[in-house]
Amino acid sequence: MRAAVEPLTRALEIRPKSPVILLARAMTWSQIGEHEKAVADFTACIRLRPRLFEAWFNRAASLADLQRFEEAVRDCDEALKLVPDHPRLLANRALGRAALGDKEGGVGGGEAAVNAFSYENNNEWKTPPMVSKMVGIKLKKGERVRLQTPGGGGFGPSKS
Repeated sequence: MRAAVEPLTRALEIRPKSPVILLARAMTWSQIGEHEKAVADFTACIRLRPRLFEAWFNRAASLADLQRFEEAVRDCDEALKLVPDHPRLLANRALGRAALGDKEGGVGGGEAAVNAFSYENNNEWKTPPMVSKMVGIKLKKGERVRLQTPGGGGFGPSKS
């Protein structure tokens, strides 16, 4: 995958102000776990095309991977201005707020019904920082997945 970055970098030498190429390279950086580099390219892309939803959405995910949840939530807010009520984005924002300790606007806080997801891997429980990062988790035989539904069903406070 790292080899995929090289032609995109060469393309940027020819067209340095191409938001499409910057977005593609940022996505590639993100996929190989180079989140600082991804954030830099997403930021450059946003400067060139501030209404590009994919750049805001994916920069938020990379920021969350870097544990920079406050910035990730801000990017989710900006992306929601472009695509209001995007379900995955609302869920990511709720999880980012929960990571910051916001009980009202976080998981189960009413803006999005979100299940808290964790999985066991190598005898350790792990929780992805954003819903969009729940892709490609490989479990070994005997490992478990845990879903917690906040608010008595995820649609507000419990009735008990």
